[in-house]
Amino acid sequence: MSGVEQLLCMLLWTLEGMSRPTYRGMQSFESWAHRNGFGPQLRELEQRTFIESRRPDAAKRILRLSEEARLHALGGADPEARWGSRWDGQWRVVLFDLPRHEGTARRQLHRRLRAERFGLLQNSVWVGTDRYPGCACRADS
Repeated sequence: MSGVEQLLCMLLWTLEGMSRPTYRGMQSFESWAHRNGFGPQLRELEQRTFIESRRPDAAKRILRLSEEARLHALGGADPEARWGSRWDGQWRVVLFDLPRHEGTARRQLHRRLRAERFGLLQNSVWVGTDRYPGCACRADS
């Protein structure tokens, strides 16, 4: 289970509890996770150091995403560090025209552009701000 999936589980638990505000509906996250079969996934996340667990007392358990999991959930890049980095002032624009019947190639290209942190403006217009090793970007003077 990825960090995003973990967050979704926590949101689902919270919203499910809010939708049934009865004494019987009030339960700990652990009992909800056990009832819904998430216990093994939580243990695996803890073993992979994606979540950190603390027990301030015997009755409570606090789960928290680790820094590694936070970066993984954010796609491997820390937004604060990226905003703090220096920009060379050059926009990288990718324009392409693939026929609709080339659906596989189009999906592969979209995945690659997302992985390279380009942003989608339209289906065939993507922009980015970074120079990438696999990109044949050039700065015209």
